[in-house]
Amino acid sequence: MTRVRHGKVRRKPLLICCAVVIVALIGLGWWMWSKAAARPEWWALPTQDVRVQASVASDVENSVVTALHEHRGSSESDQEWTLRLTEQEANAWLSTRLPKWSANQFPDSPVGDGTIGLVQVRFEPDLIRLGVQIYFGSSDHNPSITEVGDGTSVPAEPEPDGGHIISVCIRPEMVSDGDKMTVAIEDFMIGRLSLPASQAFSMIGDLLADIQDVESAVSGAPFTPMIRLVDDRAVRLLDVTVQDQLLIVRLRTGN
Repeated sequence: MTRVRHGKVRRKPLLICCAVVIVALIGLGWWMWSKAAARPEWWALPTQDVRVQASVASDVENSVVTALHEHRGSSESDQEWTLRLTEQEANAWLSTRLPKWSANQFPDSPVGDGTIGLVQVRFEPDLIRLGVQIYFGSSDHNPSITEVGDGTSVPAEPEPDGGHIISVCIRPEMVSDGDKMTVAIEDFMIGRLSLPASQAFSMIGDLLADIQDVESAVSGAPFTPMIRLVDDRAVRLLDVTVQDQLLIVRLRTGN
């Protein structure tokens, strides 16, 4: 009888330790889940009507396309030009034009198939924050749709709840000895839960594997940002400046 009681006594601390570990794991899991489900502090829903956003986005897209294809002089000074994009303009385009553009450029992209909700950007001094609302199950994402012209359909109203916000904070910098740039990932988060930047490298690399130089870009290695036009001219990035709510890009169009 005595040996049995000692056995029970010896097992009691072990059971208590197991219970403490289980409670701690449950608490940690709940904390991580609540952090992942929360919205990032910078995340904000659009305040404009979706049709107003669509009009702004269309004007921005048309002006950028016109500037890209404009025929310029032969001197370097004539070939250089500057693009200014406000945070509001960028978010209007992301909300209303990104799905159609993505479907045309990348047919297998998840944008537009119900997996991706709202996409938003925040311009801060020297930093760009990009957030994507992702739905891991189609059953919880059935937004009402509004036609905004050009065969484009977008959610009638942004959905404040549902899904998870996956966001990345990047620092774009030009390399001083040429026309190359680096994109350093400063932070990678699900909701307000920080994750290792290596996971961002892997995720972005997998999503954009078909885009030239993406592996170098997401790894932080220098790469040459360039767009080749249909007339064989090239648009090269010379400088990028990120200010509060404003992105300023200096480019050169030439051969």
